[in-house]
Amino acid sequence: MKEYRKRWYLSALAVLIPLTTGCRTSLPFSGEVEQTNASLSIDVLEDERIYWDPVIQEFQSRYPDVQVEICSYSAEEMAETASQRETELMAGEGKDLYLSVESSGFDFYKVQQSGVFADLYPFFAKEPGFSEENYLAGIFDVFENEETCCIVPTQAIFSACVTTQAINEEIPVPLDELENYQDFVTDKLYFVGQYPDRKDLPLESDSGEYNARWGVAIQDGQKRFEQLFQSDLWKKEQQLTKHRREADPDAIPMDWSYVEEFQKNLPRAMEEKSYLCLDAQIDLAFLLYCQLGGAEGAVIAPIPDVQGNVLVYPAACVAVSQNSPNKENAFRLLQIMLEEKYQKMNGGPVVKKYLTGENWKETYGQETLLIQGKSCPGADGETIDGLAGQFQNGRMAAGLLTATKEKYSECLETYFKGFKGGSSLETCAEEFLSYLEVYLSE
Repeated sequence: MKEYRKRWYLSALAVLIPLTTGCRTSLPFSGEVEQTNASLSIDVLEDERIYWDPVIQEFQSRYPDVQVEICSYSAEEMAETASQRETELMAGEGKDLYLSVESSGFDFYKVQQSGVFADLYPFFAKEPGFSEENYLAGIFDVFENEETCCIVPTQAIFSACVTTQAINEEIPVPLDELENYQDFVTDKLYFVGQYPDRKDLPLESDSGEYNARWGVAIQDGQKRFEQLFQSDLWKKEQQLTKHRREADPDAIPMDWSYVEEFQKNLPRAMEEKSYLCLDAQIDLAFLLYCQLGGAEGAVIAPIPDVQGNVLVYPAACVAVSQNSPNKENAFRLLQIMLEEKYQKMNGGPVVKKYLTGENWKETYGQETLLIQGKSCPGADGETIDGLAGQFQNGRMAAGLLTATKEKYSECLETYFKGFKGGSSLETCAEEFLSYLEVYLSE
């Protein structure tokens, strides 16, 4: 049984910031707040409302007597108000419900560790027929090594790797036969060895994902990172990333705002073996898979972590204030998001039975697709079913979070870009470990 821990994060809380109009008065911080369930106040990023507004509207139709207050913020306002909103939450004066808390603007991992979010597991446990087996593995402890469940992802992000059939037949371990992440690094080392003027990947993906694949997360503490930074394979992967960025400094960002330009150039480059593969979120991966010829010309597969787990990544995470008098209302809204209609509507189900691949078949499973003005074969049903099955058996991964992810990227940038007086990889690792030691001790 995991040891229950709480660390208080109130050292900076000297003066309480008054609440905005319409919010309730201050309550003493307590796990035994009297429950009234008369209202529901919600904190949410404006951009996330496209996912949450239908759920909120459904909640209001089911519970018309509950007064709902939505406090939404632009990305700029989220950053500007983060300190105030975090302090309010710490003082027991925050909102009842935090939607997409990973986009809240404050360090949600530290906030969670302070004990100000309610444990939601008892609410799930009371649901008829509840079983953790009904959900993707890991969603009830994705951000902590404790018995509590204070942040629950309601959506998953799926990533897949795509390459040509020719490359897949050449590399030591075909992508659709990878047993662990070490196999994938072996492929990259081989590819760059055979084609020294080429690149192993078009662009690195989110740094938090890569750390998750190496089997480290912020809640695992400093020791796991020390072990990672001593790994020869990890060092070689960073060296490959540096090689790629030096070889192609003008590479197009792997970002949806550049997706048309990215797709236009990448298929030919991969056919010429300029790149080993694309590693991207599932929609972009499917588009490239179809561009490269579908089952006849390409391979699409998830990349496992060092333990061999297929990883999925958390999104639309929900947290409830420990001091909320409306916890039952908050959980009701969470449960609506976990219903079939909204799980399928948002494209990344965490409830296993809704992760069937039907949405992907509707979008990419047509006989032909028009991509970049060209007719391409669609993804075949067998391939889509196989991916869906692998993701169903996947595990939710936390990776790095908020400030720590930014610091990790910042440290490695001094190595990748070779800034003036540039840092060695060992120096970058030491800098991050020094930061992490302070971060985890606060």
